Amino acid sequence: MASEIETSIRGFLAQGDSKDPDYRLKVYEAADRAIGRMAEKNGDDAEAKAKRADLVEAIEAIEAEYGHDVHDEPVEPTDPGEPAAGESRSAAAMVGLSERDPRSAKGEDPVLSEAISSEDRIDIGGKNGVGEPNGEDAREEDASGLSSTWRPGGERSGANRKRPWGGGLVVSSLILLLILFLLAAGLWLLLPLLSGAFSPPKTTEGPTIEETIAAAEEGEGWISVFDGTQLDAISSSDGGRVVAETALDGSPVVRITGGPEAGAEIALLVGPGVVSRLEGESVRAELTAGTDPDASREFSVRCLFDGETRCGRQRFTVSTERQPFVFEVDLSGIEGGDGRIAIDPSLGVGNDLVVYSLRLKPVEGA
Repeated sequence: MASEIETSIRGFLAQGDSKDPDYRLKVYEAADRAIGRMAEKNGDDAEAKAKRADLVEAIEAIEAEYGHDVHDEPVEPTDPGEPAAGESRSAAAMVGLSERDPRSAKGEDPVLSEAISSEDRIDIGGKNGVGEPNGEDAREEDASGLSSTWRPGGERSGANRKRPWGGGLVVSSLILLLILFLLAAGLWLLLPLLSGAFSPPKTTEGPTIEETIAAAEEGEGWISVFDGTQLDAISSSDGGRVVAETALDGSPVVRITGGPEAGAEIALLVGPGVVSRLEGESVRAELTAGTDPDASREFSVRCLFDGETRCGRQRFTVSTERQPFVFEVDLSGIEGGDGRIAIDPSLGVGNDLVVYSLRLKPVEGA
């Protein structure tokens, strides 16, 4: 015949999933704590031992129905008073919880079914819960050592089980690092191809495009009179100034500044050898000049050969750093000698002009 304790335990088991070993264990623990509280309140150790003996028999009888023999469960000791590793442990090992757990001493009604408090009812999965321990019960399980020693039907998961999240975090971190490494390696391999696709083609050492064009045009009959370096081929008067500079593109240039008097000119000299090659011809002249960024200059040009201008008085406006100006020069009927291309930079706003070059060539078919 079942004891009163066994009847009470079966009643609590019927309130939840009695097939769940964790749930049954919670009921057994709650019963053990209730016995501890009654013993503390009544001060009757003999009665507590008798009830624990009944509890052990009730646990053995109930577990036998689920095909689990609690007499042969090997355990590891959690304190010096427990059996050594490899020894068998019965349900009596579980009911000693109250003696080890300082929290079991809570005064309650001596009747077992009433002595299991509302907290224990929640713990065992009654109407207020489904077998999930609250925070305090989880700490009690950790302190008691039952989670790693015995459970109905097998080993119970509890405080001594290793948490999987730590290892999972390490594995996830390693995978992320591997992905980042592969992306960096792929980008490093593709970088030369991408830079080659969007970068302008590299030029080898040699003349620039401007120099190549100038050389080709020189071969077409151009005669260089001034290339930005022959300061001795410049004549200034009436207080004018000539200063050698380097343009933004690296070209050698001169900056000419007119004198204080209006109409003061600075001349580029055309030597007798050049004049002898061009005399009697219709000549095309190209003067390349410029000004500072965001500035504009007006200037005039006269072509003085045999004491008179052979191109009239040309007037130009420049608003860029470098710009060529082409005009015609009539050298027919001259008798050798030299000549000058006279420039007046004082027209309009400003009194200076940047001169890059001057070159001449005969006009074919003229």
